[in-house]
Amino acid sequence: MCKILTSKEIREVDAYTIINEPIASIDLMERAALSLLKEIRCLFPGHKQFVIFAGPGNNGGDAVALYRLMSVEDFNAQLYVVNEGRKYSTDCSTNLQKLDTLNIPYIHLGSIQDIIPFDSEFIVIDGIFGSGLSRFVQGFYLEVVNYINNLDNTVVSIDMPTGLVDANNSENRGAIVMANYTLTLQVPKLSLMFSENELFVGEFRIVDINLHLEGLQKAKTNYYLLQNQDLKLLLKKRSDFSYKGTFGHALIIAGSQGKYGAALLSSKACLRSGAGLVSLLSVEANNRQMDSIIHNSFPEAMILPFESLFVDEVAMKFSIIAIGPGIGLSKDVETRFEGILKTLKCPFVLDADAITILSRRSDLLEIIPENSIITPHVGEFDRLVGPSSNSFERLQKAILFSIKHKVITVLKGANTAIVDTNGVVWFSNSGNPGMATAGSGDVLTGMIAGIRSSGYSALQSAQMGVWLHGMAGMQALGKQSFESLIASDIIENIGGAFKSLTQ
Repeated sequence: MCKILTSKEIREVDAYTIINEPIASIDLMERAALSLLKEIRCLFPGHKQFVIFAGPGNNGGDAVALYRLMSVEDFNAQLYVVNEGRKYSTDCSTNLQKLDTLNIPYIHLGSIQDIIPFDSEFIVIDGIFGSGLSRFVQGFYLEVVNYINNLDNTVVSIDMPTGLVDANNSENRGAIVMANYTLTLQVPKLSLMFSENELFVGEFRIVDINLHLEGLQKAKTNYYLLQNQDLKLLLKKRSDFSYKGTFGHALIIAGSQGKYGAALLSSKACLRSGAGLVSLLSVEANNRQMDSIIHNSFPEAMILPFESLFVDEVAMKFSIIAIGPGIGLSKDVETRFEGILKTLKCPFVLDADAITILSRRSDLLEIIPENSIITPHVGEFDRLVGPSSNSFERLQKAILFSIKHKVITVLKGANTAIVDTNGVVWFSNSGNPGMATAGSGDVLTGMIAGIRSSGYSALQSAQMGVWLHGMAGMQALGKQSFESLIASDIIENIGGAFKSLTQ
């Protein structure tokens, strides 16, 4: 499990590494520079032209050390040291002295006019300020950041784009480097997860600098980034003596006139994700049209009349109920939804129209069974708890919501946040922009319900469902493009996503 740490927490792990490895601080910086160079070679194989901007702190020290490594290997690299009257950190100063000793040239930048023109083939490396920044960029630093942002060159930021604060960036009134790539050291930082920072972060990659494992384990955090190996550990081996009843009976309540596709997508994704049996019903009084559509398109699903839900022997057989995709928002639907929540006591997966009804009827939140899973996108969540001015604020609201109502909140987006009932957050970045398509959320609802039905906990189901949903979308790109990918493509690749956890 990859922890997301603040700059303070990372400094503590650095200090632990220095004491317990043991290793000198300057040698740890050298190791970071070597790891950065390795990652840059992977990103830009064979490329030799770089312009590096280094600040006065340890982020600048990393950049200066990287420049020295490039220089001794015959890269065509230039270094500009940016320092508006600040004291250099000890390790940055030592690395500058190393350049002087080796007679490697560099420029102390006093004015933008001092920059020697370079063409668009040069890759710009931003090492001015990293995750330790505690105030917004101003003065000459702001001029340099604006200069970088006006270039057409590819930009790579070390650890964090200069100007981006590592957690809550909402009060930032300064300039921020707009990087194409961010090479974040050892662990990601929270602000890298937020949509409004995409323009600055670009694609982020984690660069392992081998900080002390025990120090990382001791670091306390409520934020994590899911990785493939985490999901591999969750996957359960199926017994040869299993039968369909072993993996539960999921009920999907979805679809209405003109929206039966939502029911089909959810129920098919549910069965593809491990449920032993799937039943489907609509909250509409007469759903004969849906019966015909489902029987013709998905014969594996069973169809139930709505009234049968309130027969004890029927209601008691379900291991999970997913409700919401395409059910509509009429007063009649609201009344039926209320009746379902009050009558059926098994766990729920709540999505789409069900969430919108909850935003109109906040009293119903109090009767949702504990460890249910709610899967809003940003708009639905804002309607539910009130608008937020930024992603950090919204995430804090999701944390409070999950703790108060004892539910798992899946806040959907490019870096979907999964919040457990104790307020711990797991991010997943396994998807792609092509998944922003009609029905994609319906598929996720079905997947989470299928995994939950087959014997996983609520948190495990949310984690696996979100991760595998993203992986299925990634595998769909083998035949599709971002523009052409549709929800059915995700379903077709669920099997491949599961297989990726066994390889």
